[in-house]
Order: sequence, then C-alpha cells, then structure tokens
Amino acid sequence: MSKDNKGAHGNSFSLLYIDEGHTIGDTSSDQEYLDALIYSASKRDKSLVIWTTTAGYRKTGKCWSVYNYAKQVQSGNVSDPTFFAQIFEATPEDDPGDRGTWNKANPSLDLMDGRLSSEQFALDYQQAKLSNSTMASYRRQRLNQWTSAETNFIDLSHYDACFGAYPNFAPGTPLVLALDLASHQDLSALSGIINYQNKYYVLSWAWTTSRAIEVREKQNLMRFQDFIQAGELYLEEGDTINYSLIRDKIKEISRHYKIKAIVCDPAGSNETSQLLQLEKYNVLNFGQSKYLYNDPMRRLEKLIIDGRLVHNGNSLLRWQLGNLQAKDSNGMLSPSKATASEKIDSWVAVLMALSQVNDASEAKRKSIYETKEIMRI
Repeated sequence: MSKDNKGAHGNSFSLLYIDEGHTIGDTSSDQEYLDALIYSASKRDKSLVIWTTTAGYRKTGKCWSVYNYAKQVQSGNVSDPTFFAQIFEATPEDDPGDRGTWNKANPSLDLMDGRLSSEQFALDYQQAKLSNSTMASYRRQRLNQWTSAETNFIDLSHYDACFGAYPNFAPGTPLVLALDLASHQDLSALSGIINYQNKYYVLSWAWTTSRAIEVREKQNLMRFQDFIQAGELYLEEGDTINYSLIRDKIKEISRHYKIKAIVCDPAGSNETSQLLQLEKYNVLNFGQSKYLYNDPMRRLEKLIIDGRLVHNGNSLLRWQLGNLQAKDSNGMLSPSKATASEKIDSWVAVLMALSQVNDASEAKRKSIYETKEIMRI
C-alpha cells in the first residue's frame, strides 16, 4: 500500500499482514497511518492481523509496543485468547557466539539448504566482534535482540593503539580540510586528513567561547580548561566565535600544505564558504544526511580497527571520540551523541574530510587501458 495517511482510512480488511514492522517510523504520522490500517481490519468479523519482524532499535513505536505485549502473552503474564505470540530470540545473558544461542533465535538454522547455516553465523560473529556498530547489527539480525538506535561507535582501546609520530610532511603535501562551525555553545571545529603512505593522519583545531565555558561550569559539565592549556582548543572572549580567525588558520595551513578541498556543512557556513571561495579555495558542500555519512563512518571504523588511522594523542579529540555514537537507520550509519553537552564536532569534521579522501590503493589503481594492450579483431 502507498504510505499515505488518507489512503489508510476507510478500508476494511479481512487480512492485514505487516512484515518487518521494526522499520516503521515512530513519528505521529507513522503511528496514525498504522493505527488506521489496524482499525480498518477490525471492522470485519474474524479479521486477522499478522506481524512478522526481526528485532529493531526503535523502542518508541507501535512495533515495540506490540513486541512487549507479545512477550507478556507468550510468558502467560497476560491472558488474551485473541492474540497468538511466538518469539524466537536470544536473551541478554546468552553467549552471542554459541551455537545454542543461534538455534534459540533461529529454529531453521542449518535446515534451509545452506541459506541459513551455522558456518555463516560463525563468520558473522567473528566480524561483529571487531566493531560496536557491527555487533549491534549482528544482535538484531542474527540473535533477534532489540538494541539502541545509538551505540558507542569506537572502542577507545583500538583508538589508543593508533597513536603515533607524524612524519615531517614536505611542503605541498596534499591535505583535505573540513569545517563544522558553531557560534554559541558548540565547538567550531576544523579537521584535516592527510593520506600518506597508506596511513591517514588526523589534524585538528577547535574553538569555543568564554560564554560557553561559563555555562558548562554552572552546569557542572566536563570542563575545557585542560584542553585550552594544552593548546588543543582556542578560546574566544564573548559569546560568539569570530570566523575570520578560522579563515586565518586556513591561510596559515595553506602555506605548508596543498589544500585539495575544504568541506563545509552548508547550514550555518554560507558566508564563510563564500569568502573561502573568493580566496580561491575548492569549497565542497556536505549536507547532514545519513546517506552521505554512511561511507565515511564505516571507513573511519575500519581505519581505526586496522591501525591505519594515526593521531598525535590530542586529548580533546579522544574525549569527543568517546562521545561519538553511531545512529543506525536501517543499516545507514550517521554520527550522533547522547546529550547536547557531549561534543563530537571535531569528528564530524573528520568524517566530512574523509568523504573526499581516496584510499591510496584506489589512487594508484591504473585504468585498464594503461595495463592492457588494445585487442584488434
């Protein structure tokens, strides 16, 4: 059916089948649409509504409430002769890598001519152990366990292992910059990525205001003084950040590096983007979309796990990475944070920059016309 609230009203169904109900949104319009369909089915005698779904992460919508009601019916805590429930799922206490756990959530395991095999589950589990976001997907898809929409993105022990010395980059070394600007309570972040000898080196600069510092102290939040004293965070007096200082920093950087692009979020950076373009920089817009973030999120995760990302021990970057969560929207990852006070701006800028940095192996890959002779027929 078309997802049109008006089209959902006035129908009368004998059978309503809702497949993968966990994908249904939790907005008021989504719920109105679904309620209209379900009530339309109730107009007929002996009508039947069937839900089939794997676990999801939206714990506020209709599917979540139906799931919890089904658990009560299945356990016998609620008696409802009009409601049949059968749920196959692992419990939080179950070992996610044990075959018995797999069977509990997948009764057809190894009974479908190899389409659902324990060998594949074993492979999936080994891959999931390397990544928090992949483990969350594994728990939903393989163990039928509901997870949170946001999961901590990076294991900081993996990130700490990426600490290393930076080489003395020669003048003209290519660099991609990205800007995540703020004027009041957030940080303004300028981050850079250098792809050098199959490693990705992270550069970071950030700004805040004395007003933001004052507000954080009053609310007893994480204090920024240590970051300021370490030279990792620039402090601007007042309640706004002077973006000309950020443009001056970019000019300073350009004296040594070849800036291939400056990636900007068009929301809130139009004036800065225009001024940078007037200064002949290659400015690229990056909208805040899960479709744009998914690839750099997954690349960043893999680079850290593989030890190919290098950082210099910047403590402000590390603190922000601990705040960075992965919001999973049907397999599409985007950056998120638990609260407004937990800053992730520098890593948002890193992700934006990473979207414009090619892997060295891809950059060196030659065209087929350079490696093969022309075939004459």
